Order: sequence, then structure tokens, then C-alpha cells
Amino acid sequence: MKNSKKRIGGTMNKKLFLAIMMIFIIGLMQSSFADYRSVTIDGFCYLEDAADHSGTKVLFFAVSASASTDSTYTNADGSFLMGLTEGIYTVHYSHEGWQPYTIPTELEFFADSTLATVTLSAGLVEEVTGPQSGIWTSDYTYQVIGDISVNNGDSLFIEPGVTVKFMDYY
Repeated sequence: MKNSKKRIGGTMNKKLFLAIMMIFIIGLMQSSFADYRSVTIDGFCYLEDAADHSGTKVLFFAVSASASTDSTYTNADGSFLMGLTEGIYTVHYSHEGWQPYTIPTELEFFADSTLATVTLSAGLVEEVTGPQSGIWTSDYTYQVIGDISVNNGDSLFIEPGVTVKFMDYY
């Protein structure tokens, strides 16, 4: 009889131990998942003078450690909807044959947000940085993405009507 009492007590201790371990594991899992909350980001991106606004890539580039780089594409009406982990991001819009656009500031997404509407202009883009020479024509929009210069003995001609966009203070 002593053996049967010992076995019952040992089984009860194992069950109690397992129950405590399960509570601990569930609590640990909940605290781990609580660190990764998500937000919903939406908005519109139009293509200038187009009827179909689909296919524009909207890239959310992670800046903070809590953020996670991800992207989505616009629908025919220009709308997009994205679920992201909370954090700080830069947002970049691109579509082949259209001039890309990056929102000039980092955005903090810690609540559901609607971005300001963006319209991309048609045309070719040439990103420039460093020493420049030759002719800049009005067929392109030139985006300055770093310091530019013209070396001694070289020339840079900029035709009338050329658009030059400085993407930061260069």
C-alpha cells in the first residue's frame, strides 16, 4: 500500500510541475509576441495623366531596429494597403517609365496611418553624383543624390528646360 500512495503522489507532482511549466511557457510566448505589434498603412499613388494607376511599388524601408522592410503595389485606382511592424521607415514610390519619389522625411508608424497622396510624373530620370561633364538634356529629370562637381578642363552644359531635383542638401 505504501508503494501505491507514493506513485499517486509522484504522478500528482509531475502534473503540477507540467501545469506550472505550461503557464510559464504561455506567459513567455505572450511577452515575446507583444514586442512585435503591427500597424496598417494606406494611401494613394497616381500616375500623372494615366487612367490605370496600378503597379507602382511602394517600398517601406526599415530605419529602426523594430521595423521590417517590406513593399506593396498600387491597385488600378492608385490605392494601396500595407500591414507593417511598428517602427520608423522611409517610403519610396517607383514605377518604370515614371519619376520615382521618396518622402523626404523618416516616418514613425506606431498607429494606423494614411499617407499623403503622391503623383508620379512621367519621364526618364538620371541620378547624378560626383564629377559631371557633357550635356544635360530636357529628355531627362536629373536627380542629384550626392555632391556634384565639374573637373578643371571639363564642361557641363545644361539645356533650357532641364529639371534638376536635389534629393537632399548637396
